[in-house]
Amino acid sequence: MTDQYNQIYSKLYDEYLDILGDDISPRRTNPLLGFESYLILRTKYFIDNPVEDKPEQSFNLRADAKYFLLINFHHMIIAPLLEQQQPSESDKSKVEITSIENSFKSDIDAIITTANDEILSNEISGHQIMRAIDKLWNNLKTTKFEIWG
Repeated sequence: MTDQYNQIYSKLYDEYLDILGDDISPRRTNPLLGFESYLILRTKYFIDNPVEDKPEQSFNLRADAKYFLLINFHHMIIAPLLEQQQPSESDKSKVEITSIENSFKSDIDAIITTANDEILSNEISGHQIMRAIDKLWNNLKTTKFEIWG
């Protein structure tokens, strides 16, 4: 990938919520959608801080890999999950959000670790992220939500 596109992907990733702006939830009516921005931020945190329980291991994700993960988690998991949730202020909804968050963390760690095990250079690319997802598909916690597949 050229340095120019790496810079573009980096900017898109860093400014993701700003770029989305008002397009995140106003078009939808579900009160739980306030969690959409929160879950996007948590997903970015998990991507930026993978496998925190292994501080000795270093992961070097290229900007396209980060952006690929973020877009896929947002548009293929977060948005559909929140669309189907029933509006509720109950503890059950809070538990479901925590469960979703834990699934994201687990899957992102697994994807990045698997991609890192197969890197061809010193960086993890978007293509390696796709290959890792394919390899792990049946074991990913988010595939249990049966949103897509």
